Amino acid sequence: MQANHQSTKNAIIAVALLVTTFLLSTSNSHAELNNFCDNLPRPAYNSLHQDKTSTRWFEVYQVESDIWAIYEPYQWQEVISYLIIGSKTSLLFDTGNGIDNIKSIV
Repeated sequence: MQANHQSTKNAIIAVALLVTTFLLSTSNSHAELNNFCDNLPRPAYNSLHQDKTSTRWFEVYQVESDIWAIYEPYQWQEVISYLIIGSKTSLLFDTGNGIDNIKSIV
């Protein structure tokens, strides 16, 4: 039980770090919003492995062995959903914006 608790704690820390890094790396200026696709992928993802399940809409990155970031970079909100895989069940944290079928990626 202790190992599972530590894994959950590590998952929460990883998600918080990614979200913080993303928020610090983006700007709300109109000039940057008009050209937001020019700066993809975001610097926070440079050190992560992009998974082969990525599609033309979703980019899938492995954050840790049991944590996957499902990124929607091609719209202004740049939604990032997180799939956290547990030993008995999994959690999809944020279901995306609904433009494409996230269920097929999960």
